[in-house]
Amino acid sequence: MTEHEIYFRLHDLLPSDAAGLTRLASDVAQECREPSRTVLEVWKDAPDRGIVCAFTCAHLEELAFEEALSNADSVSPVLRAQFMETVVNQQLTFRELLLTVLEPLLKDQDLAEWPTPAGSTRTSEAAYFLVRRIVMPGPDEASHFSTEEDFLRLDARGRAAEIKRWLCSQTWKRIFPEP
Repeated sequence: MTEHEIYFRLHDLLPSDAAGLTRLASDVAQECREPSRTVLEVWKDAPDRGIVCAFTCAHLEELAFEEALSNADSVSPVLRAQFMETVVNQQLTFRELLLTVLEPLLKDQDLAEWPTPAGSTRTSEAAYFLVRRIVMPGPDEASHFSTEEDFLRLDARGRAAEIKRWLCSQTWKRIFPEP
């Protein structure tokens, strides 16, 4: 599928065409993951190419993730462990990238288009929800932070105070140690 084909399909689809949207997403995913399938096939068939294939998969990042997981059961335990090491390393890198992008948003007080039962929310609050999905507070700090439902019941000042506590928490500082 060429870039032009993708472009035209994106412009031709209606938001209400669920089947068409699903087909397009599936076609694009198939096209994007084909190179990682090839690398994994070589890795399975030629173990002496393992270092080259592992390096390539690590740099393919999320494109190789699903492929490595779906192939894990079909290979030897040693190769399965190598596949999983690659997948785990990718996930840790991706988690760090997500948190790095979300970190400045925790300080942004602009209103965001983020639907909540309590009404409008700030960018910092939306970012806080996302960060808390990725990072659980340490057991020693868990009682200092509310659940999402309790957080939404707080007034704006209470929400800002909790986010500030989060940014000062040992849990967060372990992720982003001060220089």
